[in-house]
Amino acid sequence: MQKLGSKDMGFGVVGVAIAVAVVLLVGVVGARIFAAVTDKKDTSTQNVGQHTSPPKSAPKDSTAYLDIKELDIKIKLNDQVKDATYVVQTLDDGSLVARFSTQSLAAADSACDAGSGQLGALQRSSTDTDRLGNTLIPDGQTIFKIGSEYYTYTASQALCSEKVRSSINDVVMAFRNSLKTLQLDK
Repeated sequence: MQKLGSKDMGFGVVGVAIAVAVVLLVGVVGARIFAAVTDKKDTSTQNVGQHTSPPKSAPKDSTAYLDIKELDIKIKLNDQVKDATYVVQTLDDGSLVARFSTQSLAAADSACDAGSGQLGALQRSSTDTDRLGNTLIPDGQTIFKIGSEYYTYTASQALCSEKVRSSINDVVMAFRNSLKTLQLDK
């Protein structure tokens, strides 16, 4: 018999270590597959013979809001103006103003889009005076104070199109009523 050299013994230990690692790896993978199959069976057998109604979800709030991110506010819209749109412009003094219309008005005549401000305009100011130096006194109709900001509503001065003459007054009044719900956009 020959005596084994140190080189031959090292190879045997490495071979055994590799074999053990492979067996452990196969065992871990097999255990995970077994657990996944078992969980699936448990789930399917739990529902057998049970007739339960699906869980009831909380009623959804179908209220439409016009979210004016640039002014940090939102307006709760009623059915007559639920398709309201707006554009925001920066005035020469740096204040922001949003002009309003509806998709319905714009569909009747493109001159009645939000840029026309057919439903009016809302200007945000951080001071309690308007552009003419008049003191702003919140009234919940045309002047609003939310947080430290003032919002002033002005009505449109002209009709955007004869095509909307018969319906515009009702739409403007509906929008003005919606303005009473003006609130911070959180």
